[in-house]
Amino acid sequence: MNFRPNIAEGFRKRSIDQAFLLHASGNDPAATCERPWNKGKDATMKRLLLTTALVIGASAASVAVVRAAEPAAGPAAVFRPVVAADSLAASRLIGMRVHVAQTVPVAAVPPVDGVPEEWNDVGEVREIYLSRDGRVQAVVLDIGGFLGMGERQLAVDISALRFVADASTPDDPTDFHILLAATPAMLKAAPLFDPETRQVRDPLAGTGLMRPGYVTLAHDEITADDLTGVEVFDVADESIGEVSQLILTTDGKLEKAVIDVGGFLGIGEKPVALPIDKIHILRRQDGDELRVYVDMTREALETLPAWSR
Repeated sequence: MNFRPNIAEGFRKRSIDQAFLLHASGNDPAATCERPWNKGKDATMKRLLLTTALVIGASAASVAVVRAAEPAAGPAAVFRPVVAADSLAASRLIGMRVHVAQTVPVAAVPPVDGVPEEWNDVGEVREIYLSRDGRVQAVVLDIGGFLGMGERQLAVDISALRFVADASTPDDPTDFHILLAATPAMLKAAPLFDPETRQVRDPLAGTGLMRPGYVTLAHDEITADDLTGVEVFDVADESIGEVSQLILTTDGKLEKAVIDVGGFLGIGEKPVALPIDKIHILRRQDGDELRVYVDMTREALETLPAWSR
């Protein structure tokens, strides 16, 4: 036995939306059925269905407009059609020599014929760090072999590098040199970059100076005899002299350190006096070796007045 739904004559299966539209338009066969007992309700229902149909139609149109405004996803949003001819490959920058001049260069440096004599070769590009959104965070430089400085790492902003075209190589129009917007004095006083922590630090910031294998000592942990003759280093870890004498207060506390700067084998040295709070004392962790650090360069110390008794 087949079960059929009880469908009134003249009705056909259709969606709810179709029912609303047909009924509201008066083209619905079912709407022609006489219902004398419910004529008032039927008119009200017609108005309700017509209003509902208009709302549904308006909503559908709104959705259609919104969808049409959505950007179409495709290869154009992902793939680049061309790379500018003057673009620089990061792989080419790594290992390139870096130069500085005696004065900070202007924003745009004109082409040069080879490396100018007044430029100093101070190091090379070691690494380039990018943020997660693709921006260059820092360019790390290996600085060394310049004015007696030991090799160390500095992190600079990409905008501090000048890519200067080399006019002496017409067969290679892409040839260039790197000039850093800094001077030799700025390099010697620059904060060091630690590749392990990826942070920069002032080598002589306060009394918490740290060096691998050394511990920092407080001034009251050392005697004048211990410090006499200790080698002195500047902000670039360059040996610049030695402690020749300690000046004590009337109550026996350290007041000043006399440092012999410059010279060779004790000849031509200049003694200068620094307040004791301007020096930093380190001792090797596995021994008794002491080091003294000052937050000045050799050149700055040599400009101080000579100390005399």
